[in-house]
Amino acid sequence: MKKVPMSRVLLVTATAGFGLGVPGVWASESTVAPFANDEVALDQRRLITSMISRNGQALFARLQRQVASGEVDQQRSLLQAELFADGRYTDTEVQNSASDKLSSFERRNQDVFKEQSADVEAGVRVPVMTGAELVLSWSGTQRENNLIPLLSQSDEDNEEFVASLNLSIRQPLLQGFGNRVAESRIREAELRQQVVEREFHEQLLRASSEALRAYWRLHLATRFIEIQQSALANARNIMEETSEQVRAGRQPRTALLEAEARVLDSEAAVHAEEQRWRDAQSELKTLLSLSDDEYDRLTFVATDRPETDPFPMPLNFQRYADEVLTQWPGYQGAVLKRDIQALEVRRAGEENRNQLDLVTGYRTSAVGDRASDTLDQSYQNDYPTWYVGLEFSMPLGTNLKRRGSLTSAEARKRQADIELRDVRVSVVNELRNRLTQLEISHGDLTLAARNQEIYGELYESERQRYAAGKSRLRDLYEREDERIEAQKRYAESLARYQLALVAMQLAEGSLFERYGIRIGETGVGSSDKG
Repeated sequence: MKKVPMSRVLLVTATAGFGLGVPGVWASESTVAPFANDEVALDQRRLITSMISRNGQALFARLQRQVASGEVDQQRSLLQAELFADGRYTDTEVQNSASDKLSSFERRNQDVFKEQSADVEAGVRVPVMTGAELVLSWSGTQRENNLIPLLSQSDEDNEEFVASLNLSIRQPLLQGFGNRVAESRIREAELRQQVVEREFHEQLLRASSEALRAYWRLHLATRFIEIQQSALANARNIMEETSEQVRAGRQPRTALLEAEARVLDSEAAVHAEEQRWRDAQSELKTLLSLSDDEYDRLTFVATDRPETDPFPMPLNFQRYADEVLTQWPGYQGAVLKRDIQALEVRRAGEENRNQLDLVTGYRTSAVGDRASDTLDQSYQNDYPTWYVGLEFSMPLGTNLKRRGSLTSAEARKRQADIELRDVRVSVVNELRNRLTQLEISHGDLTLAARNQEIYGELYESERQRYAAGKSRLRDLYEREDERIEAQKRYAESLARYQLALVAMQLAEGSLFERYGIRIGETGVGSSDKG
């Protein structure tokens, strides 16, 4: 026998590995430019865009979108044509049995059968719209053994080539007809991707509203520091004025001690408010995923002015609520989940039908001692083989799998209906509650503004009386405490109204539109309103 050439082994190996794919390149996350390690002027829009770009929860939600997109592609691959190839090299050496020796006269004196062969097949599998799978392939075999020379006139002819062109079709007639199962899976994956998009949008809404609440807490802490610093400066002025009055004999000496104690109390109050301010700074850094070790000198300055105009109340609440539901991502996601479960109910019935398949095939056949001649003959139909048949299978007795799948799918469909109803009730109730909160908060803001004006005027009046020596220091301090409390109450009412507006924008799902922010596939951009 001739020695098997290495090229044949390499050919078989290359053919078998033909279908291996090339790994793709991982796309890295874009690096967001950090803040300067210094005082930074921060408005609400910049805070939201920075939070979306840097916050860990937002980044996790964005990656979840990629997971959903990959699942859609996985399901779409069910209807994707497939190229396949395989190859095998076999070296056989076995003893001839008695029946082998008696099978032909030529083999009576052979004790061992030796053969080397290379088998190759390549083709495509194509799913079609009817649900059938079509397989078209070409297969070939090259073999040489110690029997071929016995049938040949030349001792050198010990190779044989076999080739065929193959076509097979399997057409489902019951289960799987029309690609209904595959198309349902693809549609379900697409709807799940949309659900993830809505959940991503809702996650960003909630994270952004939390960032805005932290923003106004920082604004309130800054305002409280200003109030207490003003009170401290006023206490020092009063102490100087009291010292002069003590020297003039218009106030007792104990008044100076009382004035000094007032300065110390004011300094302690400033320190307490500064700690609240540092807490607010730390909260914002945490939301923006900024390490305090790296950004130890970074401080934010809230630059947006609080809104004081009343919120426009809807004239028709039911119409208003219906409009909000059409854009609220949580409700849209619940609608999509219900649609997914409806598809699963239909798919459960389809997947568990009885199986009846029409199978048919056709192949050519060619045998020769030259590879090129055999290859040409394999594309001719001189020696065809064809077949056609039916394959049927069904469970004996009750189809437990079908019953169980349908029962589970229908129960999940009812769960989705209940979830949709509850989400609707929750959104409508939240809207009513937030509208009431806005109305009350704005009313409190109006009262607090007037309250601040009144106590400011009372303090100035008492200050003039004290300067004229007609009032006690204790009376002046009582008026100042009332003025400071009125200023803090107004600042708190102003902050509460901003927080109520943020809560309303979250309940409406209009937060991004309010600040001109568009959430796209690649990141955060400006909308036409911005």
